Amino acid sequence: MNKKIGKLSYNYGNDRFGIIDSMDLWADDGIHCGECLEILVNDKWQNDRIEMDRQGNWYFVESGLKGDEIEGMKVKY
Repeated sequence: MNKKIGKLSYNYGNDRFGIIDSMDLWADDGIHCGECLEILVNDKWQNDRIEMDRQGNWYFVESGLKGDEIEGMKVKY
């Protein structure tokens, strides 16, 4: 199955990152801690897991990317 490509965007309505599709609509309005995603890092797709620290900051476990670094990041869904 071919996955679609979207981008991460912070949803202030539910305080979560979500996935925006190619039409700038929510494909997923709020992903959860522990979800695994394919993310584009340095022009290469890699599997990673999103988490939130105790201060409420979102980050990716494997790549170490966090906060503003993940806003607008391309993801497969």
